[in-house]
Amino acid sequence: MKEHLLRSAVAMCALLILSGAQATLVSSDLNDADDGLLTLDTDTNLYWLDLTETANLSANQILGDTGGWISQGFRYATRSEVTAMLLGSAGFTSLNDFLLIHEIPAQTVNALFNTDLLTCLSGTSCGLYIDGDGVDLLGVQASGVNSGAFQILDSQSLDWSTAEYGSMLVITVIPGDIDGDGSVTVSDLLLMEQAIIGAITLSPLQVSRADIYPGGGDGVLDIADLLTLQQMTLAP
Repeated sequence: MKEHLLRSAVAMCALLILSGAQATLVSSDLNDADDGLLTLDTDTNLYWLDLTETANLSANQILGDTGGWISQGFRYATRSEVTAMLLGSAGFTSLNDFLLIHEIPAQTVNALFNTDLLTCLSGTSCGLYIDGDGVDLLGVQASGVNSGAFQILDSQSLDWSTAEYGSMLVITVIPGDIDGDGSVTVSDLLLMEQAIIGAITLSPLQVSRADIYPGGGDGVLDIADLLTLQQMTLAP
């Protein structure tokens, strides 16, 4: 319990320190309120899945839909997306360097992406991602002067496709696409209607897709969102 509270405090402190500059990595929910299984990068609108959800699975297994993440609409992040997130929203000044100034960005990434400490070790996260036909490995370590983010690339003749770590999976939220099939249709409108009258309960991720009015959402799912979605489904 104490360890959990300490990790939560570290995550909050790190986010507060970064908030003055960017505050673009935000803990979000996937299935249940406060599950914290997603991290939203507000610079790219990509939602990143917690690494611990795919811990001890290889890239080949994930691509074969073990765990069902691919069928849910998740995909592997690319090398450029991982690099952009680390050097942008996460706040690293460089990659593949041990530097004390990287400790807080590393703590932030670890607190958001490795909440259950299941990938690598305490203070370190390991995640697989894909560049072209190759699989790379990312390691993020928070340990004083030995802090940094490290990319071990497939181009270095290392094959990570069968290695069992977490996976850097992302999903893009399309406004109005409540069912997550990649387009806004009448089926989304029916889901919205049922949710508003209380017939069904949407997951937090579905709510983020449904909350479309005003632009970007207001945190409330109501008739204004329904009318906006009606206009979207009727648009040519």
